[in-house]
This record gives sequence, structure tokens and C-alpha cells, in this order.
Amino acid sequence: MFLVEFYYAPKDRVGQHYDAKIGDYGFHILAGPKEMVISQFTTHIFVYLLTFLFQQEEVERVVVEPDVNNEKIHVLNKRAGFIYDKKIEFEEKTAFLAFNNRSSFQKALDNIQLP
Repeated sequence: MFLVEFYYAPKDRVGQHYDAKIGDYGFHILAGPKEMVISQFTTHIFVYLLTFLFQQEEVERVVVEPDVNNEKIHVLNKRAGFIYDKKIEFEEKTAFLAFNNRSSFQKALDNIQLP
């Protein structure tokens, strides 16, 4: 199972760290502990969430701000087409600011092999 929170980036605190645009949306995800192994579970989640977001006509770009120390999420983000921009500081973490758009995501989908 997983939990997702979508947010409108210009009204979120992340919007204070870059030139936020009207079509910018982001998400936070929390994946539950494994009771059984599902091959590429988090990749499936990302494909589902990004497909859903980019089906919304108001979404032009997706922004994420993962903790710099979370190596696993960086691999997943880059695999899904996110382009890393810069480091930003929050009270509780140092994060990377990364962006994805329909074109980058579609290109990434062409290289993602899901079972």
C-alpha cells in the first residue's frame, strides 16, 4: 500500500525556492512496509501517479523535493524522467529540487520495463 499527497506548488512552501508556475503540481509519497515482495512496486506507483497527474489538463510540470540522502528515491525519480535542478533547504531537510513534464515522462516510459 502507499499514501500520496498532491499539492499545488505555487501555494506550497516549495514554491518559495524557485519561480513557480501556474501549472506546477507536486506530490509526496509514503510506501508501506513490505509484507510481500512485488517486483518494481515503487516504479508502478510512480508510473500510475505521473500518468494520473499528466492526464489533468491543468498540470504542466511536476515538482518534487526529495531529501538529498534518499538515494533510492533519486534513482526512481531520474528513471521516471525527473531532471534535478538544485539543492534547497527546508527546516527538517536539505532537498533536491527536481522537475518533470509530459515529454520527459513519456520518454522515460519508453525505457521502463514493467512486469
